[in-house]
Amino acid sequence: MIKHLVVWTLKAPEEKAARLASFKPRAEALVGRIPGLRYLEVIDGLPLESSSGDIALYAEFDDLEALTTYQKHPLHVALGDEEVKPFVANRRALDWQA
Repeated sequence: MIKHLVVWTLKAPEEKAARLASFKPRAEALVGRIPGLRYLEVIDGLPLESSSGDIALYAEFDDLEALTTYQKHPLHVALGDEEVKPFVANRRALDWQA
């Protein structure tokens, strides 16, 4: 299994509630629509001084091939283009084998 974590810092953190309301249901609906995507959760980060991000996405995939399929899948690409890229100032990601 491959685990995938992405953390975003928003350009306008005061718009986080609106971004989550739009992004979270679309992202979580990808499970069952993209082969090999087992689990996906969008996480609303706490506004603490120790936090370096506003929103995170955690996902689990069958294998590395499934992660690659997800990254190129039209539903994922459209989600990124419409819901992430216009609003994000910084992105960090980490993938690992479990």
